[in-house]
Amino acid sequence: MQYTNNYNFKKPEFGEHVNITDLNENADSIDQELKNNADDITSTNQALSGHQTNEVSHIKAAEREKWNNQFNTYKSSKDENSTFQVVEKKNGAGVLISKSIFSNPNADGKYLVRTYTEYDVDGVTVTKTLVFDVVYDSDGDWISEVRRV
Repeated sequence: MQYTNNYNFKKPEFGEHVNITDLNENADSIDQELKNNADDITSTNQALSGHQTNEVSHIKAAEREKWNNQFNTYKSSKDENSTFQVVEKKNGAGVLISKSIFSNPNADGKYLVRTYTEYDVDGVTVTKTLVFDVVYDSDGDWISEVRRV
């Protein structure tokens, strides 16, 4: 009798008496291995699904360090209404993390658009840009902003 290399299944040779018990044991072993593989695939898919929905798992170490470092806020480009048009956030090393630029003022000098930009750890490469419409109440106070899609 010969045996398979990987799972040691019994392989009766020509001219040998075939034992039904051997065939049944082979079938049971194959069935169990298939079940184990299916269970492993299910477990892996569940773990992958959990990982894909967990955004924290997807940040790189450099990104985590960038956001975990203390950052400072810098305002510039003050207009005649004493409103700053540019707001930058930089990490402790002075590397730019994000920038908001206010634009498109209305007749009252209220800015109607905010463009938000995030930068990679080099402080130069743009990783994300979002544009928001700024909404004011009847008193001219900023009450919300709506992201453009």
